[in-house]
Amino acid sequence: MKEGNNMKKLIIIALAVIVALAMTGCPTDSDDSGGGGSSIPEGIVLTTTTSGLFSMLVTGNDITVKWGDGKADTVISVSYNDSINHTYDDGTEHTITMTGDITSLSCNNRKLKSLDVRAATELEYLQFSFNSITRLDVRRNTALTELYCNNNSIKSLDVSRNIALIKLDYSDNAISSLDLSKNTALTVLACARNSIKSLGLSRNIALKELYCGENGLKSLNLSSNIELEKLYLYENKLTSLDLSKNTTLNMISCSDNNMNADALDKLLTSLVNRTGDDKGYIFIDGNPGASNRPGANCNTDLVSGKNWDVSPL
Repeated sequence: MKEGNNMKKLIIIALAVIVALAMTGCPTDSDDSGGGGSSIPEGIVLTTTTSGLFSMLVTGNDITVKWGDGKADTVISVSYNDSINHTYDDGTEHTITMTGDITSLSCNNRKLKSLDVRAATELEYLQFSFNSITRLDVRRNTALTELYCNNNSIKSLDVSRNIALIKLDYSDNAISSLDLSKNTALTVLACARNSIKSLGLSRNIALKELYCGENGLKSLNLSSNIELEKLYLYENKLTSLDLSKNTTLNMISCSDNNMNADALDKLLTSLVNRTGDDKGYIFIDGNPGASNRPGANCNTDLVSGKNWDVSPL
């Protein structure tokens, strides 16, 4: 009997561990990793300290906005694609709650302190640049195709469930790393002026534009990103850069890195011949190998006849 009881206890414990592990990676109603509340609200919730006119661009149906200052709600019962405006009498903190079938929200430079979009599962477009947001949870917003959260104070971001993302801009935040392995549809990625020291893009084969200037990159592998057209890597710590696989590039900015003359020669050699196409432009100034000092300068003749403009030197 004792052996049977012990076996039952072991089975119960094992099942409990399995359930706990299964729940660990899943966002729950009480998950407070990015929205600001301990449970998911009924709609989109914003807090603002705007004084005077508050405006946001919204696309959706059956929209109701509660402004949090005692004034009348805004109710729009038809399909809507325009700005919604409200005037606050003072700059104290107000909480805005917006319900409805909302597919697009743009709320730039509106003194936002927090933003909770977890309930807006139909959201496809989200932009809230130039605010003071510190946390964002978009794991439930799986319909998102464009996300612009640049110029805020976000330290971490999880977009692993946003596999429909095509454009992502998280420039000017404090994000040191971001897993983009699931975002294979990305065509535009902007992550300038963060604290990025490494960036893995091997799965992002649709990428056409990369803006990653003013970070701490020491190396970057772009061999899988053969659709790249624009590449901005200025003010990093790159010592070399191989672009031999990136035959569709027409704009390259890698100024102010750590590439010597030999590294720049290899970079220029790797550039595709653009004869017959529009001129390509590459900026290499500020690198040790583009110093105009005798014996320390790269050989720009390596792109002679390839229809590239190397500037400035």
